[in-house]
Order: sequence, then structure tokens, then C-alpha cells
Amino acid sequence: MENLKSYITENHRIKYSNVDNNNMLKPMEAARWFQDIFLRQDEVLGIERTNDFTWILLNYDMNIYKYGKIGDSVKIETYPYSFNRFYGNRMFFLKDENDNVLIEAKTRWLLVEKDTFKIKKVTEEIAEVYDLHKIEKGKGFEVDSIDDKLFSDVEKKPLQIRRSDLDINNHVNNTLYFSYFYDYIDKKVLEKYIPYKIQLTYKKQITIDDEPYVYTKDEIKDEQYYTNVKICNDNNEIYTLIKILWKKKDEC
Repeated sequence: MENLKSYITENHRIKYSNVDNNNMLKPMEAARWFQDIFLRQDEVLGIERTNDFTWILLNYDMNIYKYGKIGDSVKIETYPYSFNRFYGNRMFFLKDENDNVLIEAKTRWLLVEKDTFKIKKVTEEIAEVYDLHKIEKGKGFEVDSIDDKLFSDVEKKPLQIRRSDLDINNHVNNTLYFSYFYDYIDKKVLEKYIPYKIQLTYKKQITIDDEPYVYTKDEIKDEQYYTNVKICNDNNEIYTLIKILWKKKDEC
């Protein structure tokens, strides 16, 4: 995809503030870098921020093959790879200095009018900006569904929203959901496991005036350990669904 005009890269060095207590790159930090390079692409492609359309993130499928550590030099890459009527699908990669993929993320975005948030069709003119006319049209990818019945016997816990969590749109920034769930996972799980796959489905944006709650439910299927997370309000209006797949630390 390097020949696409919408393919861009950035170089980073993992710093102290980017890692957790195990000296492993926080998934949220990778998501932040991905977000930043996505927004910078408008500058690279010459897209004015005053355009009447914008992209809303719907789905995230992050696969973590290896965790970077303090001092590692890494490269971020992104490009769109398909679209389907109202949706765009985009890849993100975090690679080491030898071009090995450490983290791969598939994302799905909805095109909307900037002021009204009315769904907008991806026209040939918009596709031309991103070089999508050169890529086969396709639906993209799927994320695992989470049955709401899983949470029927789970105690809800309040999620405290801080003003510092809000972005320029006065909503909780999408990248923060990669850290929120850590505060609700059983400590014994975090002592033995680390995430290797994180899937998010964004349903509704959270503002400072909302009162969200968190539900978590662990599952074991085919010897695979999962944690399902639901963030919703008292009326069960879902903000975000998260599924985490874990692997043992000694397998890293």
C-alpha cells in the first residue's frame, strides 16, 4: 500500500510515560499514536478542516503481537483499504526498527456531515481524496458480538468521567477506552495475563454530564480466556462494548 497517496508513516521512541508497571507499551498509547496520525493525514492530503464531512469511529480490532519497551524505536503506519457506501476501513500498524509488526489494528469509520452528524455517502470525489478508487470495495471486517445476557447477574460499577478525559468535541476521547477497562478487571487476572486482542464497538459518545456504568464478565471458551465489558447508562443505552482476549505473561 506504500504507493497510495493516503499512506503515511511517523517515527516514535517509546518513553517512560508510554509504558505500564511491567515496562510494556500501554495499548492506549498505541491507540493515541494511531489517532494522531489519522488526523495528520488531512494535512498530508490537503483536506481542509472546514470540510462539511467527518469520520466517526465505530469499530476497533487491535491485535498485539509483541509489547514494545522503554527506549524502543517504532514506526506508525496507516492507510485506508476499502469502503462500502457509508463506511471506510483503515489499517494501522506499529512496527519495530526492523519492520516487524508489533501491533496491528483494523478500524471501521462512518462518514457523517460535520454539523448535523447525518450519515453521508462516500462519493467518488471523497474516495478520490483517499485513493480508495484504486482499492477493491469491501465490507471490511467483523468484531465478535457480545450477548447482553452475559451481564444479567453482574454488579454495575460507576465510571467517573473527568473533564480531562474530554477531547475537542467535548466527548470522552476514543483512546481512553483502552485504559478504562483496566480499573475493572480482577487483579488476579492482571497479575497473570496481558491482552493480545482488544475489540471495541462504539455505540454512543460519553459527555461530562453522563453517568455511565461498567459491567464486566469473564469467559473461558476452548481454553481461551476472555473478558467482556459493557459501558452503559441506567437505561441500558450502550456507550461502548469491549472484548479482551488474554494470554499468559510467561508466554510472551
